Amino acid sequence: MVAVRRFSWLAAAVCLLAPILGAVGASAQGGGGVALGEVLSRNELIAAQESLLNVYRCRFDVDTEIVPGGCVDGQPAGGPTQPDPFEGTPTENDIAVRDSLIQAQESLLNTYRCLFKIDAQIVPGGCNRIAVPIRNSIWVMDGDGEDAKQIVTRDQFAVPDASPYLSSPVWSPDGTRLAFVVNYHEEPWDGMSDRSEIWAVNGDGTGLRNLTGSGSPEFQNIFELSWSPDGARLAFRSYCCDRQRRDARSDLRIMDADGANGVELAKVSGQRAYSWSPDGSRIAYSSGPTKHIRVANAVGTIQRRLAFIDADYGPVWSPDGRRIAVGVASSTDNRKEIWVFGADGSNRRRIATSDYEFGSPRQRGELGFSWSPDGAQIAYFDVQGADVILTAIRADGSNKRQITTLEGTPSPPNWSPDGTRIAYSTGNTTVTQNGTTSIALALWVAFADGTKQQQLASGPVYSHYLSWSP
Repeated sequence: MVAVRRFSWLAAAVCLLAPILGAVGASAQGGGGVALGEVLSRNELIAAQESLLNVYRCRFDVDTEIVPGGCVDGQPAGGPTQPDPFEGTPTENDIAVRDSLIQAQESLLNTYRCLFKIDAQIVPGGCNRIAVPIRNSIWVMDGDGEDAKQIVTRDQFAVPDASPYLSSPVWSPDGTRLAFVVNYHEEPWDGMSDRSEIWAVNGDGTGLRNLTGSGSPEFQNIFELSWSPDGARLAFRSYCCDRQRRDARSDLRIMDADGANGVELAKVSGQRAYSWSPDGSRIAYSSGPTKHIRVANAVGTIQRRLAFIDADYGPVWSPDGRRIAVGVASSTDNRKEIWVFGADGSNRRRIATSDYEFGSPRQRGELGFSWSPDGAQIAYFDVQGADVILTAIRADGSNKRQITTLEGTPSPPNWSPDGTRIAYSTGNTTVTQNGTTSIALALWVAFADGTKQQQLASGPVYSHYLSWSP
């Protein structure tokens, strides 16, 4: 019964805010002098927000010392906060003081919502920032596209003999830094980089630093960059070959976050061919050229085969570390599948199937998927004829639901850490001498419950490399 009372308190406080917010908005738009009702409506809103703050404080055991009467059974002992009365003639200063307090309360409410992952869907812009390459620069923005800032530009990497292209920005686990890749290639571009470097920068664009030096032949093309969960190391894939793709090799490498102590871990193949375990102790990867799933400790000294399955996308560890998911494509019947199995390789289960036309550039991005942050669902693109449908399904294969339908070449979906939004893109395809490259024309975010979608940016947006901040 205690849990029921907690949620009823929370629901009542949230419901109370809606009509009061409407009344404040209406009065603020009126003309003339300051009416008593403008002050009283703000007092009601302040009391309602303070009531909700106290509910959060008691429920999550934070700042409980400032809750009047303290907390009992996870709820405020003193009940809802009552609005202050007002006497005298209201002034503009009375309104300004209350508006400042309302803004401060809302800021603290949003801090609690993001910290404790509750009601995050009503936080403007969500709880997580996006980093993404747009028009060959690294941009960061809120989850609704607001407060967009260009923190790194290609001009900062200009060299006389090649053109720089920026990609793969990834947030550090503490959300303070970004690592990213600079690929250099001669013009006209034939789809191959000549050398690649890994750089790091603070989230505000300061502290730019080259982690790998001026590049080497073995770092011809770097991609799939990721931080270890503790932020101490970086993993990445390096691809190397000559212009005719002879002697090609794709290596999984690990180095310290400052660029030191780099080692090769394994040969890998497929898309998103590896992932860290949530505790950072292991890495699962698709072993090239067989694409069987193997797991190694984080320094590569102990490796073992985990599953006999040809993974074309993944393996991707679930957020709780208990399961691993992979994408498998079949050229014989033009189908793709998502499989989930235990972290020890047991209980393998196919949870989803979909059309997948081999050789069709339109569908190259549709093999990807993304775990929800609670590990309960997986988002993927369900292809049905000409329709590409962003879909969520539970990790056991039940409760499949449609989120939105899109057109064009999609990038893999990317679920925000607060669980409220899924980023994706649509675009077109550029065919070069050495391969096919998908370039998104627009970056979109859809609410995970399917209630809303929004375009955040126009392209070219290389949203295959999009990263959410923690």
